[in-house]
Amino acid sequence: MNNYMVIVSLGDFVNYTMGEIYYLAPNHNPRGISEIREAIISRFMNGCKQIGDDFFYHEIALKDLYKFISDILMPIEKFRELNLSQREFDNGIKVDDEERDKFTFTDRYTSIPEYDSFVDLDACIQNIFSRFELKQFRIHQDGEIEIAELMKFRDAYRQEKEEK
Repeated sequence: MNNYMVIVSLGDFVNYTMGEIYYLAPNHNPRGISEIREAIISRFMNGCKQIGDDFFYHEIALKDLYKFISDILMPIEKFRELNLSQREFDNGIKVDDEERDKFTFTDRYTSIPEYDSFVDLDACIQNIFSRFELKQFRIHQDGEIEIAELMKFRDAYRQEKEEK
């Protein structure tokens, strides 16, 4: 698994990231999405390779992909602000505010009002990683993914992550 390389194109990265942000945002209407998109593109372009005029990419070991995604997204202040509920945002609370609750417990029966809902940034990054992860596995003509290969990779990835 350590030698498995992934091509991460700018187009895929922006599409997967924007898709997850819209999906996870309350009412599918994220704050500051234009600024987030521009910052993602700017950060992605640092050190990327280019083919032709319009194909920009990074070649990354699969084991480093989660960190790559996190390193691009987490320094973006507008992205981190998605972790604030609209109530916190309106009251001027910052993500790193010491007074802010560190976590909230919910269950399947709890209904969080939209005004108090927020984006789980770790889940967002994990979902983006999973999209790239799934893209790497061959899809048969009948549309079935090679589940055995996917499970073998997931087990190896999780084991390596736990060892760190």
